[in-house]
Amino acid sequence: MWRWLLACAPDPTLAITSPTADAVVCGEPLVVAVAVTEFALIPMDDPVTPGAGHIDLILNGQPVMMGHEPPFDIFGMADGRALLRAELVGSDHKPLDPPVTDEVQITIDHTRCEDPS
Repeated sequence: MWRWLLACAPDPTLAITSPTADAVVCGEPLVVAVAVTEFALIPMDDPVTPGAGHIDLILNGQPVMMGHEPPFDIFGMADGRALLRAELVGSDHKPLDPPVTDEVQITIDHTRCEDPS
């Protein structure tokens, strides 16, 4: 009976809502907003619970942040094109099966951060 109930549960989803694809952003900080459904975001040190965990953020293949309270502020990125990826993972830091991810290509341009005054 439980297998049937689990099979009918909606799958979790994850979407990067900001920055948007092909955006040119300042990068100090890079503010990353996400939308998550059917998955509870919990602190990383909480016990492993099915359907719950946190978000890993990866920039150009390198982990840059993990957390459970979006939006996320990322500092210290170099100028240029970058692939930003977000992934839902369990409290044990293991990806979901199947993986739940989203990614956007962005351009980081620190001249956008400069004060015009």
